[in-house]
Amino acid sequence: MSAWLLLLTLVSGQFLLAMGALSLRRTLGLAPLMLVMGALEGLKTYVLTGTQVELAGIGTVRLGSVVSYMNALTVVQVLYLRSGLGAARQLAWTLVCVAVALALLNPLIAALMRLPEARLPLPIDPSQLIASGRIEAVGNLLLLGGLLAGVVLVNAFQRAQLGRWLSLLFTLLVVASVDTLLFLLLAFGPEALQDGQWLTAIAGKASVALWLATLAYSYLRLGQTGADSRASRRPRGAELLAALSFRGRLADMEQQLQTDPLTGAFNRRYLEQTAPELLHLDQLRGLPTALVLLDLDHFKRINDENGHLVGDQALRHTAEVVRARLRRNDVVLRYGGEEFLLLLPCTGAREAERTAQQVLQSLQHEALTLPNGQTLRLDATLGVAVSPEDGHTLAALLERADARLYEGKRAGRGRVVSPP
Repeated sequence: MSAWLLLLTLVSGQFLLAMGALSLRRTLGLAPLMLVMGALEGLKTYVLTGTQVELAGIGTVRLGSVVSYMNALTVVQVLYLRSGLGAARQLAWTLVCVAVALALLNPLIAALMRLPEARLPLPIDPSQLIASGRIEAVGNLLLLGGLLAGVVLVNAFQRAQLGRWLSLLFTLLVVASVDTLLFLLLAFGPEALQDGQWLTAIAGKASVALWLATLAYSYLRLGQTGADSRASRRPRGAELLAALSFRGRLADMEQQLQTDPLTGAFNRRYLEQTAPELLHLDQLRGLPTALVLLDLDHFKRINDENGHLVGDQALRHTAEVVRARLRRNDVVLRYGGEEFLLLLPCTGAREAERTAQQVLQSLQHEALTLPNGQTLRLDATLGVAVSPEDGHTLAALLERADARLYEGKRAGRGRVVSPP
């Protein structure tokens, strides 16, 4: 078999092993994935880092960087796209902690391997395990930076409407190229960039990136198709057992706790758990985040004149109108009573104001049809706050949005109040 075929087989095997562990998340959490990725990190340290392979058309590459690093980068991106920022961040920190722990243990392992009584099952050179502290520190720092940068970039590319496959591919190419150049520069100095070896390393990573992006895209597509298929049929056999498992019920319960049962919008529990992460991600990328606080005008009068059932209909109608005017990544929450909160990632003041105006106009023009055939027109006042101008925390943004909302109430209601 050719070196290329063996290389791609190894890449595929590592990725599919990680995805198999990820598929157990619903029943066992992230523990299987953490164990698999930790084991692969050990394989990289003790076997693949010192293994070089001659690839036709490219040259000699190290399997540790071409296979293990690219696989870790891809798995973190897939975890982010499938399970969110919190899970991806957990895995990134786990990989870095494992790498640091192995670096600290390597001198002791090397000393044991040098003993006359030691019998090595693999031809490992103990001197390879004792790299300089600077090289280890640079490698671990760049590992963490690359994993986190991958999450930021894949999200940015998707928001640029590049599509999932191109987003994954471009992210892998950019992060791998920058990592290679920075590692050689910081660990070995500028002279390391003069012999052309960096071109070979980048070419090898780029080839693997193309293959891994395809595998990751296929996995995400199959996962989405499988979820749609499972949702369209009744569970049987093993699926029924999984649905009745403790963790499955716990996940369903958590989702219910984060959702307002009347409107189907998220609630304040979701806001407290998720909004800070979205805000932090935008801040890492230097992008603004907008909050829009919406309060239905004269809602007490609606309840008094038409009854609480009509009031409930008005709340459901408001949630539907708001959702119809938001983008896919925007979030609508029922903040309390007749108040709704719109969370708009990567959105500046002017765009947030336009969105708020569109929501208000739709609410004013799309009347609610009552059971008796009559129509009820709704109105609202909206306050807009934008990070970083109005603050860097969720609490600060909520305070500014609330202040502008009541400014609009005092000015006559039925309007949007935005940052000056």
